[in-house]
Amino acid sequence: MISEFAFEPEVMARWEHFKSFWGDFGIAQRRQLGCYPKQWKREVMDRARALVREKINTEMQVARMESKLSGPEAKPKFRKVNCSDWNAERAWLENTCAHEPAFEVIVAGSAASGASVVSASDLLRDEPPYARDPEVEIERTPDAIVRAVWPLLAQSTEIILVEPNFDPREPRFLGVVEKIVDAIHAQERIPRRFEIHTSKYRKTNGQTQLRLQAHHFENTLSPILYAGWTVTVCCWAENRVQDYQHPRFILTEIGGIHIDWGLDAGEAGAMTIAKGLGENLHARYFPRYSSIGADFLGDRDNNSFVIY
Repeated sequence: MISEFAFEPEVMARWEHFKSFWGDFGIAQRRQLGCYPKQWKREVMDRARALVREKINTEMQVARMESKLSGPEAKPKFRKVNCSDWNAERAWLENTCAHEPAFEVIVAGSAASGASVVSASDLLRDEPPYARDPEVEIERTPDAIVRAVWPLLAQSTEIILVEPNFDPREPRFLGVVEKIVDAIHAQERIPRRFEIHTSKYRKTNGQTQLRLQAHHFENTLSPILYAGWTVTVCCWAENRVQDYQHPRFILTEIGGIHIDWGLDAGEAGAMTIAKGLGENLHARYFPRYSSIGADFLGDRDNNSFVIY
């Protein structure tokens, strides 16, 4: 869902390219820049400063580039890349084309060639391989859902699952959570924060009924957790209009993805639509969905419990 691009430092070091491409990257844009080689940002800035002396960039432009590359807005735009295969004796394009796993798109100088390579001078942003639709249709299976969001989860230490109808007793909900836990455990890490947000009550025909109790989560989530893991379950009472639960999200400190049908698997052949959250929406929703946040603690009828 989120493609990994490689940009030649020489290309991004030119202000005309930087200002044109910078806004095209992020979770909502379904593009991230791979830092390849490891010191990619430094190489961009070194070359950008050299271009000031050549009268191609200005000092003010370079200062703006440095501010953006080092500021908080840069975090969702970049993806860490394994650079162990980098060979300093080879040119950037030769290294990049040989890298495994392959970059989906490589943007290089005017001499570029190759199936996945496009030159900056010839690139059309509304055509393949550069173009990306904001939404993507995926299968409603645990494998497909986790595969779509994995580029985001793989980089994140705080993972928030928002699913109003989440029921751990049903395999269609539990499957996605188990896949996420297994995939992160395979990286030999434990999230700093892992939360599930759901609705506390079922309201029908004017009647309010408690949907789930703590033991439902303990009986089903505990067996799929590894040593050292905890999951905080947050149950929203929805007594206030602003607390109504409906959109389904996977949120992290880096960005968020809205999944139309949510985290539950469907019947064979069922599909759903996933879309990255824009930076402004992410900035609103990520702090809102927190077990210690002002929104959740603002209603004493909301409650949370920790599963080990």
